[in-house]
Amino acid sequence: MLNLPCRCVRTLPAIPSIRVFSTSPRLQDYSRPARVRTTKFVEALHRKTGEPIWQLVKLLHAPGHRLGLSEALHSLELSAYQYNRWKPIIYDPDISSALTALRRDGFIASHSCPPWVLLYLTVYKVRTPHHATGPLMDLAYACMDDAPAEVKAALLTFTAFHLARFNLLVPIRQVVNSFLNIPFSDPHRHNLYFNLFLQALSCNPTRSVENCECCGSHLEDYGVTSVASSVAYIHITPR
Repeated sequence: MLNLPCRCVRTLPAIPSIRVFSTSPRLQDYSRPARVRTTKFVEALHRKTGEPIWQLVKLLHAPGHRLGLSEALHSLELSAYQYNRWKPIIYDPDISSALTALRRDGFIASHSCPPWVLLYLTVYKVRTPHHATGPLMDLAYACMDDAPAEVKAALLTFTAFHLARFNLLVPIRQVVNSFLNIPFSDPHRHNLYFNLFLQALSCNPTRSVENCECCGSHLEDYGVTSVASSVAYIHITPR
């Protein structure tokens, strides 16, 4: 089956025209484990934003890189004490047990879980469809109100990725709606995250009209055109 390049334009008051499709090689490879594909997203975010948080998220998943991890912590002004404080949560076996610990210790109620921990859990600790529809959605939305726009966008992008890879269409509608309501102030970052979000949606291994319509109808409601017939064959890489 051919992947055909296409264009998608979203019209916004501050951003009259956004190019969100390219003919570059796609980030995801459906034959690879999910952690490999999510790492590609993390690498793209680090490369395009230059934010050290993404280097830290990647290195936390590769604890053998001790020197790089120390440098990444330093770049975010995080001490060894802070790292060790959150280490038990980071290295919980999955997002369900991590969320249980966060709730038990009051971090969810107090909104005191730092972004680098939230993003790491969202990227690398989702193992099953139950994790995606339960703990992942709970964690993302529990922390959404207080998060900066870019953290919201990242949380929703990786949430969309995991929901899509398990073909969980119903919760994807909520995630799409939430993403499209994020108030970005920087049009370039908006463009970047919008591209990545669409690519996350394209990670659904099941190709069907229902999948296209599930995401496409929501996107078109917000002024995004040429998506409903193309979202299952998205070909995107942020530039």
